[in-house]
Amino acid sequence: MGKRTILIIIDTLRKGGEEMLLAGILPDLNKEFEVILVTLSPECDFHPDQVAVEKRYVLGFTGKMSFIGCIFRLRKIISRHHPHLVHSHLIYSTLLARLACPSKIPLLFSIHNELSKNAFDESSLLRFLEKATFRKRQVLIAVSDTVLRDYEETIGLPDKAHILKNYISDHFFDPGQPAKNPATTGTLRMVALGNVKNSKNYFYLLRSLIYL
Repeated sequence: MGKRTILIIIDTLRKGGEEMLLAGILPDLNKEFEVILVTLSPECDFHPDQVAVEKRYVLGFTGKMSFIGCIFRLRKIISRHHPHLVHSHLIYSTLLARLACPSKIPLLFSIHNELSKNAFDESSLLRFLEKATFRKRQVLIAVSDTVLRDYEETIGLPDKAHILKNYISDHFFDPGQPAKNPATTGTLRMVALGNVKNSKNYFYLLRSLIYL
């Protein structure tokens, strides 16, 4: 019996939290499944070896005017490969997957942040489309309890919703010796890197650092 096929769709392969998560699990997924990877646009910050999959497609998404064309292109890809499962990441990819995926194929969608403080806060149209395409049969995967509660309060929950908490790649657990030991210098310098958005909750981080 051959491997089952999974189709994964994500906006881009630029290095961000969601993309790092996907790249991190691809080696294990490839052992058990044939992975078809679809991105909305061609941007990629990873080495080709890090995104080795059975087949990769780019939908050519350039904005709202290209949305309809992307739906039909994704439908053709799904029809060509007959995946056993479709898994979408991020809101635009999820909207496209919902509109292109036949109801007989299970659809999982991952939520990586509090959408009410990010996508929906910036666009009432996205909130409307999310509610209009959401179905109880879809399966939700959230990265935290907070993200799951936010989606429940904003949109609702499907019949199946799970929390799959974010992970840290193994190589981060052996950072080596610091260049300067804070215990001897008396100074601890820290860097936080990320987009400045409400969902990142930097004020909470700053308040926490006071206790150090």
